[in-house]
Amino acid sequence: MPYQIMYSSQATKPMTMTGLEAILADARAGNQARNVTGVLVYVDGVFFQIIGRDTWWIGALLGAVHAVFTATIVVNVLLPIVHPRMATTETAANETTLIEPPGFLMLNYGRSTFFVSLVAHIAYGTVVALIV
Repeated sequence: MPYQIMYSSQATKPMTMTGLEAILADARAGNQARNVTGVLVYVDGVFFQIIGRDTWWIGALLGAVHAVFTATIVVNVLLPIVHPRMATTETAANETTLIEPPGFLMLNYGRSTFFVSLVAHIAYGTVVALIV
């Protein structure tokens, strides 16, 4: 059984408030009977729904994805924009000392930097999934 399903669909006719309330009541009853949680959103004739069950390994997986995103996009693209002393690959040497750019997966800061970040993100994601 999948742990999370996301899908969207288009309404075949314009929805009234009464029709939306009936769909929401039916979705709540069905989700409660199946012991799942969910979100149902309706905007401009389009429905978007996420249903699923939370488990520790989903939190760990999301933590790992966040760690990779942080180690690639955040520190290599966004951090040099906001940090005045962070060097980039296009930066020339001048009189101001610059911090070495982190590189892919922060490997310029040592091999263990990404590993420690990955473990910390996985642990945090697991704890959040167990609490929520």
